[in-house]
Amino acid sequence: MDRQKYENWINRYVSSDMQTDLDALSGKLDLNLRDCGLLIKTAEEGIVKVMINLLDYGILLGSKEYVAECLWNLTASNENLRRSIISEGGIRSLLAYLDGALPQESAVGALRNLVGSVSMEMLVSLGFLPSLTHVLKSGIKIKKTTKVKFFYMVSHIVENHPIERS
Repeated sequence: MDRQKYENWINRYVSSDMQTDLDALSGKLDLNLRDCGLLIKTAEEGIVKVMINLLDYGILLGSKEYVAECLWNLTASNENLRRSIISEGGIRSLLAYLDGALPQESAVGALRNLVGSVSMEMLVSLGFLPSLTHVLKSGIKIKKTTKVKFFYMVSHIVENHPIERS
């Protein structure tokens, strides 16, 4: 009998004590996950500013190319990052990069991902069409799918903002 009482007491004590420990661990895990989410969000927002600065002021052409490629990847599926890149002046920086000697497909791809998140008026005011013209004249190699999407962008802008002829 004493053994049965002892086993029951141990089962109750261990069960309640383990449940308390599990609850405490669960609470700590929730806090850590929330903190990780906050850190990831902060890192994403911080990295955008750093990337735009590298695109604007970077000395090495290769680093600018990598930044443009990274911006292309970041803008592919995350609307929050697209908004962050736009608010940090990313479109202006990408257009300036396109106006350089060797515009890259990655900058075209990043711009393609961003144009749906801003008004056509903003694109026109930033000099989007002259930059696109420069890309077309530069003869860089662009994949056919990127070219099709690129030409669609241009036709959509021209259709909505006819060029006045003097």
